[in-house]
Amino acid sequence: MQPLGNITAYDPNDFRWRDRFVQFTNHAKLHLEEFGLDVHEIIDMLHDPVDCPKKRKFHRTDIEICSRKNRRIFRIILSKDDCYNVGECCWVVRNVKPA
Repeated sequence: MQPLGNITAYDPNDFRWRDRFVQFTNHAKLHLEEFGLDVHEIIDMLHDPVDCPKKRKFHRTDIEICSRKNRRIFRIILSKDDCYNVGECCWVVRNVKPA
């Protein structure tokens, strides 16, 4: 078991999307708490995307994924980064907010 902020992960392979580990910034963790979501729900939401209502401009390296949860559409902003604690390239969730 390893702690991720106030979230406890039982199996690191649970936090994979498109064959890469998924990690969360502190900013994203604050948004998860604000909207009552947890890490497992975000991973499930990444596997079940919907069309975003409006496209936003982000950095060229960022990916925007929208998904439906609790009758709301959430916009999840990810980017690829080197994660030294897992020793490979991974996805980093930078932001989670309603679309």
